[in-house]
Amino acid sequence: MGRKTFTVESCNARLQSGMCDVRVEQQGNRLYLRATLPHKELIGIKKQYKVSLGCTCDEANLQWAEAKAWEMHYAKNQQRFNWDDWDKSIHPEKSGYPASHWIESLKKEKLYQDKIAQTTWEDHYLYFYKKLNPDLPLSIKSILEIIEQTPKNSRHRKSCCDAMGRLARQAGIEIDLKPYRGNWSRSKVSARNILSDGEVIKTWDEFREGRIEVARWKYVFSLLAVYGLRPHEAFFCEVENSGDYICHVLEGKTGEREVAPLFPEWAEQWKVWEVDRLPQVEKRSHHYVGQRVTQMLGKKSYLGFPPYNLRHSYAIRGIHAGIPERAMASFMGHSVDEHRKTYQRWLKASDAKEIWIAAMKRREI
Repeated sequence: MGRKTFTVESCNARLQSGMCDVRVEQQGNRLYLRATLPHKELIGIKKQYKVSLGCTCDEANLQWAEAKAWEMHYAKNQQRFNWDDWDKSIHPEKSGYPASHWIESLKKEKLYQDKIAQTTWEDHYLYFYKKLNPDLPLSIKSILEIIEQTPKNSRHRKSCCDAMGRLARQAGIEIDLKPYRGNWSRSKVSARNILSDGEVIKTWDEFREGRIEVARWKYVFSLLAVYGLRPHEAFFCEVENSGDYICHVLEGKTGEREVAPLFPEWAEQWKVWEVDRLPQVEKRSHHYVGQRVTQMLGKKSYLGFPPYNLRHSYAIRGIHAGIPERAMASFMGHSVDEHRKTYQRWLKASDAKEIWIAAMKRREI
């Protein structure tokens, strides 16, 4: 006799053959049981319900779902069905699974089905999940406690809401996190985040070089300023030491890419190809390296402003230089749509200026 297969169809075929009146259903990548059950509010009335099992659709969970279908069948036919035992949207903590179970379940889905990188999992998901007590059941209360530890209206708060919301869906917990996300947006880059060319040069000239370690962080500043890199990418790149001084990002948030310097004379003057001048930072993850850069070059340290401002300034230099937005988006490692959304204020101003110049030239003809 061959080994049992577990698909939604094979599970339901066996359930039907055994006269079980409960069926397994898949919606998206989630598993549910469908059956006619006692009404949640009206005594003596029955209604067809779809009950979440709080798990993704894989072979192990399908085997478990088939067993749960029989459990539900016997419970309702023996008049001992109780909604408190099944409705995880109302009582998610009654599933009995600790937070670590749902974290591990989501990890398998993200790494092996969605094919995200290990560093992406660690930086954008596990970073927040580590703050949960792994031995206690996941609940709305525990989710909100983690979110409320982050600053309001910040990128960190939005990222936390995204991560915790995804874990809640994995566990079948219904929670609306929109009121907690705040109003942070990538598109809200204000003029105060932008350094002029003169300010970049002045910052480089005035960088406090008292010790070797300080000089190393000045080199990181140079890479970020000339190439508009994300903070962590300064530690995962190589720069050509002649010609156009192209920077090759070897790994990072969006993988490999080539970046042109703005400006080449800065690259030459600041000798940005000497990557052996980088400070010693443990490369445990992109997120960790980025945090270290922000700590060392942030408001309370060498620069007095977030190092990410150097990336925004690079983008604006490109606009002012007339570099096509598709090329700039490629240099910066994001989509054209994201580039437009983030820097639309300056792009519109640049477009308006070009239209005006063209109109003046026609007037001279």
